[in-house]
Amino acid sequence: MQHLRDLQSPAAPNSTAADSHGSVRITKHVLASIIELAVLDVEGVARLAPVSSPWPRLLRAEPQRGIAVNARGKVLAVDLYIILRPGVNMTQVGRAVQEAVAKAIEDILGMVPGEINVFIQDIA
Repeated sequence: MQHLRDLQSPAAPNSTAADSHGSVRITKHVLASIIELAVLDVEGVARLAPVSSPWPRLLRAEPQRGIAVNARGKVLAVDLYIILRPGVNMTQVGRAVQEAVAKAIEDILGMVPGEINVFIQDIA
């Protein structure tokens, strides 16, 4: 199981820093699950897209279910590969996805959102 270290600063709530009770660590799988829920909650998103190209895996992290996360300190960068519903404004939905994911990163994870890149793969 992969663990992300130093996700938050020691002064932040729910810090990963060790104290008398131990430490808290969040796996990439959990990060991806929280981000997935935020993405799928945006109107106009049909689903996440499977990633068949090797480039995201070579350049960043291994995409999971159309999501690649990269944590550096307490900053979380995300690449999203999505499929939209027909007839939606792609730019508006892409921006809404970025906002929803940034809010989830801040509110649920207590981290700082970095780049949130949205790649629209198809319409279904």
